[in-house]
Amino acid sequence: MKEFIEHLIHRLADKPKAVHVDQVIGEQTIGLDVYVDSSDMGKVMRRNGQMAEALRTILALASARRDEKYTLEIIKAP
Repeated sequence: MKEFIEHLIHRLADKPKAVHVDQVIGEQTIGLDVYVDSSDMGKVMRRNGQMAEALRTILALASARRDEKYTLEIIKAP
């Protein structure tokens, strides 16, 4: 799932080399922390977070078949 989200974010970003995804495994969920360049935050989030919400929906649908729960956080890279 990490690679899937990473691929989608790479396609959205102007600086795909700056994109990095960390996977954090918790007790009940798997967290995906997506780091993007500050100049790409607007492209990845879009207006009112619409793109981020669409990515979360895709992630939820794709993970439902695996009986797993994922969370997605988009973070400005340092």
